Amino acid sequence: APLPFASEWCLGRGTDPGALGRYESEIRRLAAACGDRLEILAGLEVDYISGIVGPADPAFAGFDYRLGSVHFLRVEGEEAPWPMDSTPSLFADGLARHFGGKPRRLLEAYFDAVRTMLEDSTPDIVAHVDLVKKFNRGGRFFDEDSRPYRALMEETIRAVANSGAILEINTGGMARGWTDEPYPSSR
Repeated sequence: APLPFASEWCLGRGTDPGALGRYESEIRRLAAACGDRLEILAGLEVDYISGIVGPADPAFAGFDYRLGSVHFLRVEGEEAPWPMDSTPSLFADGLARHFGGKPRRLLEAYFDAVRTMLEDSTPDIVAHVDLVKKFNRGGRFFDEDSRPYRALMEETIRAVANSGAILEINTGGMARGWTDEPYPSSR
């Protein structure tokens, strides 16, 4: 979905206000053209950034389904949200600069953002619920088997279940060579 600021990976890159309408119109056109052979639904992945944008925003109400995801975190003292899944070096820099090099603080902020999304702007589908591990291959930044990480993950999975949203199994990290397992993993 579009964001209210420039971003390389969102619809219209955040600078084209007409992109969302054109996207939905094209999907509806294709659905009408293929309706007798194929059901086509209009879906959209919407970033949740507290106080800025979320899957339940009225701008996205016309879509058949909305995936909710957290790619950005609000950090104290910063005007712009931090893009936590950009590159490994930017992730490491953000961990040091915004969270004092303490992975637990980052993990708590990330999983809190996912759970807050479920309360404030519940999506139909929760996308890559543990995206925070994208650059963590081999435990580079934190131990995914640690009790604190598991507790945060389990609390978040329970929140997804209680929200009624569908939990997406995402293989994007595997396809891009960042992870060896899907989001979420089976462990």
